[in-house]
Amino acid sequence: MTISLHPTQHARTAVQDSRKTGQVPAKELARSVHHETLFKSRQRWWSPLLRGGIRPLLMAGDIAACVLAAIITHTAPAVAAVFTSLLVVFFASGGLYKSKLALSVLDDLPRLARWWLITLGLLLAGTEVIMGGASGIAMAAIVGAALLLFRALSYGVVRTLRSKGAIAHSTIVLGGDATARDIAQKLLRNPQYGLAPLGFLDTAPEGIDALPAPK
Repeated sequence: MTISLHPTQHARTAVQDSRKTGQVPAKELARSVHHETLFKSRQRWWSPLLRGGIRPLLMAGDIAACVLAAIITHTAPAVAAVFTSLLVVFFASGGLYKSKLALSVLDDLPRLARWWLITLGLLLAGTEVIMGGASGIAMAAIVGAALLLFRALSYGVVRTLRSKGAIAHSTIVLGGDATARDIAQKLLRNPQYGLAPLGFLDTAPEGIDALPAPK
């Protein structure tokens, strides 16, 4: 079985070799610098906050949208709290806080609308029974629009952080054939996916010298 070398180890080995020999091939040096920079970016102070993927950011955006709508419409705190809680729970159960390669509000729109309508229905039914009249319609309407805005902003922030290497999840590509090499090359060319290939795992990789990640 062949397992690729961790990029940070690869980078440090190259740097040590350069100190001994006095020179390193330009390609090797560039790759070493890139991997060392990537390693350092993962050690920044906010790294622990990223362990939950993009879930905390999206959840914070949805809660902020509800709070903003409640303030604008002067909704009763209890009503606003119930609506926000139900919405977050339904969104979580519907998979709307999962990390994805491609982030698109349009792709999320059908599920967002469905769970928003269900939450609104429960809120109206509950307030009708408990308070003797439906309440929270104005807040829910503003939340519907604010959700799309905040989610679009959140996705933009995530894509930016991914492109800069601030959010990069270490990834091992299973296999060492042409398909595996193509996957790794696409991940390297598209950092906005948030996946940083460390190497390949295969029993008998084909053309190991042509693998795009360090061996």
